[in-house]
Amino acid sequence: MLGFTPQTTDRQGVPNRSLPHTWPVSAITLPILPLWAMIVFTLGGCWLCLWQGRWRVWGLAPMAAALLSMAFAHPPDLLVDGRGDGMAVRTDQGLLLINGKGGRILKDTWTRRAGPEAPERWPKKSSSRDGRLRCDERGCLWRAEGRVVALVKDEDHPEQACAGADIVISSVPLRGACRGAKLVIDRFDLWRRGPHALWLGGDGIRVDSVAAWQGDRPWAWHPHPRKKVRAEPQPAPQSPREPEARKEDEED
Repeated sequence: MLGFTPQTTDRQGVPNRSLPHTWPVSAITLPILPLWAMIVFTLGGCWLCLWQGRWRVWGLAPMAAALLSMAFAHPPDLLVDGRGDGMAVRTDQGLLLINGKGGRILKDTWTRRAGPEAPERWPKKSSSRDGRLRCDERGCLWRAEGRVVALVKDEDHPEQACAGADIVISSVPLRGACRGAKLVIDRFDLWRRGPHALWLGGDGIRVDSVAAWQGDRPWAWHPHPRKKVRAEPQPAPQSPREPEARKEDEED
């Protein structure tokens, strides 16, 4: 239901914890099926439903193979929305640590597709429990897979925030700063390509975005240019002698 779960309350307005959907283990987050697995699962289901002989059970084999693909799923290690406000990183336990920005729908979507969510909060001027993420007023530094990722939010001194980083994700325009990094994604890149997802591995870095995934189609992600605000014409300033001249004309 669009990422929302109804919350049932009793007569006093207190959530009813006795209902099944309120139990802690009533819902389990599973990895999503890749596109090829969804197609294989659908074809196997069609074979199982359309045929009536004994060979109809052969449809269970591709369905089982599609479900087993979830065991090899690798969700992204870093997520950032199209404005650079909402960010999420992977903890050492495989959980998703979200900074809480971007709205509830964004948080629920990331939790379902790349979760489960870590129980701790995003650090403001401290470190995460695993010590991989450290934040201050200029941004955050996240260390994973032998790489240093800078999450920059300081527009005045971005060079200091991204010093020594291999990857830079910035919610502000960098304008040529942080050139020493191997990969730089700033506010303009997020505006052009939409939300980004990064996978960090021993064989390299894989980057995917909404624009790259959708392709050049009419319904795909396209950046929206800012609307220019028309300046209203202001009246010309009057000289100090004009009011006196008007009084003289009125007296005449």
